[in-house]
This record gives sequence, structure tokens and C-alpha cells, in this order.
Amino acid sequence: ARKCQKSVARAVGQYAGRHHKLLTACRRDHDNGDVESCPGVETAVELIALRVRLDSKVTAKCSDANIAALNALGPFGGGCAAATTTPAMTECLATGAAGTVQSIFGLLGPAQPRSRFTFTVPAGTELLRVSLNAAEEELAVMHLHLSTDGPATIADAGSTNEGGFQFFEQPTPTAGTWHLLVEPAYGPWVDVGPYQLTVGVFGP
Repeated sequence: ARKCQKSVARAVGQYAGRHHKLLTACRRDHDNGDVESCPGVETAVELIALRVRLDSKVTAKCSDANIAALNALGPFGGGCAAATTTPAMTECLATGAAGTVQSIFGLLGPAQPRSRFTFTVPAGTELLRVSLNAAEEELAVMHLHLSTDGPATIADAGSTNEGGFQFFEQPTPTAGTWHLLVEPAYGPWVDVGPYQLTVGVFGP
């Protein structure tokens, strides 16, 4: 029973730590424009695999009899003391650990979705201008990123000034579809409020 107790403590601690790292990496990738949502499909799959490993580690060291014996000695499972089988105990502890991690990330506030747009630049255009004006300049720091070879990311050219005004100008721009990303500069959890986006093309 003692080996079971140690196994549960170690496995749940590792699960919570790894769960936190996965969500941290996911949020970082979301900030960088590498993923559209968090958690995305890849992170969700990793979280499922993480949970399977937790079940495997606990089951390898604990039987239902071990759990029952430990509960008989005191509140072994804490808030999960009512769980009297190994699967039930693992489910309860995993849910609690995941909830704690989620509550930490919840302190960051709801994510503000980045905005993506596309527009067409006609052949023969001599100048492309894109500007962004935020309603509350002191709070709304928005960055512009533009691309011609697929959805724009923060690695693409654009405008990253401080404040709520951004301006991008490109002489003799490439004709065809352009992709534009409007990204909250301080991360998707900062409420930037409304903004105005203007695209202008100038010909001969």
C-alpha cells in the first residue's frame, strides 16, 4: 500500500507539471501565430496521451485493495476519498490536477481572437498602403503583418509601432491575394477594443 501511495503522489505531480507545460507551450505558439487556437488538435492529443500514461503508472502500483486499505487508514485521497477503486481514484485526482492548471491559466482572462483578412492587389498597382487606428490608443497596441504566400504570421513584414496606430506601405506590390494579420501586441488576453483597418491600392 505504501508503494501505491508514493506512486499516486509522484504520478499525479508529474501529470500536473506536464499538463502545465503543454498549455504553456500552446499559449506561446498561439501568441506567435503558429496555431489558431489553444488547445489545438495536437495539444489535445498530447493531453489524452498524458492521461493514459497517468492511468498506466498508477495501475501498475495500485490495486483496488491498496486504495481501500489506504482509505481505511485516513483520507488518503483528500477530496477523492470517496473513490474506492484505482480507476475512480485516478479519474478524480487527474480531474482535480487539470482543473488547478486550468484555473491558473484562467487568471489570464479570455483570449481575444486574432483577426485575419485577405484582399486582392491588381496587376499594375504602384503603391499599397495599409493602416490601422485603434479606438483607445493607450491600451490598444495592435500589430500588422502581411504575406503573399499564405496566412500571415508575426514573422512576416508589417508594422509593429508602439501605440494604437500602425502603417504599412509597399511600392510596386506583388499582384494577387495578400493575407493580413491583426495581432494584439501584448498577447491574446489583452482586450484592445475596436479598431479601424484601411487598405488602399494606387495605380498609375
